[in-house]
Amino acid sequence: MQITNEVNLSGEIRRSYPLKHTPVGIPVVSFVLEGNSIQVEFGLERVVKHAIYCIYVGAGDVAKIDLLGRTILVKGFLSNNKDKQIILHVKQLTFLDKGI
Repeated sequence: MQITNEVNLSGEIRRSYPLKHTPVGIPVVSFVLEGNSIQVEFGLERVVKHAIYCIYVGAGDVAKIDLLGRTILVKGFLSNNKDKQIILHVKQLTFLDKGI
């Protein structure tokens, strides 16, 4: 049985960190994505809030944009850092707001 690890999540970038580069010069953008949605659980609707730390390796032109406050959709996968915190690794980023 193959385990899947795929995430589609939208929200607003509430915190953006300084641009970094890997040892070979690849840009790494990191930010906190926050949002809320209405989810149905056991037949009942409820508002669910999320805030997750994201990294986007190889961000290309995205590295040149002020991301703070932008509404985006990200597709990627989850991992844990050495402190066991969940990290969302972005493979694809789409802007949902005007501006790009």
